[in-house]
Amino acid sequence: MQRAWDDALARAAALPPGSVDVQVDGEWSFAQTLRHLVMATDLWLGQAVLHLEHPFHPHGLAFEGAEAEGFDLSAFSTDVPTYDEVLTARADRVALVAGFVAEVTPEQAGRRTHQPVAPGSARDDAVVSARDPGGGVGAPALRRPRPRCDRGRPHERPPTSGGEPFVDVGLTGFEPATP
Repeated sequence: MQRAWDDALARAAALPPGSVDVQVDGEWSFAQTLRHLVMATDLWLGQAVLHLEHPFHPHGLAFEGAEAEGFDLSAFSTDVPTYDEVLTARADRVALVAGFVAEVTPEQAGRRTHQPVAPGSARDDAVVSARDPGGGVGAPALRRPRPRCDRGRPHERPPTSGGEPFVDVGLTGFEPATP
């Protein structure tokens, strides 16, 4: 997967200046997408899994409607960072994920925690586990409270105790480092 990202970054670097900041049909630009991946890594790994005191990089970009859902945006800068700053923040978060995957124990991977999106909202009783075989860190497969469609096929929510929504964040191919 990292090779595919490296290829995408190389293609973006070969584009005319400013191309990474162009939005098409209201979708995020490439730079905005990278900023969102920084925020998503900080939210799911930095906050939910590692419980860092200050998990968010100021160049992260939250999803539309985050503030309305109770997400605190105060950690994020209102200034638009340069593309080089975005690349630095993203590389730092890729290294954070790689370090976690290299060092995580099976016990840590199996730990459940409250999901981090909009604490205090109706979503707050979901839990996170890093043992889902269907996903990958940095691009997690999420089992959401409602069915979703993927190529026309709905994915049903797995049963949970007490009827609480369950969010699995997976480590595909996870093999912990052995001492």
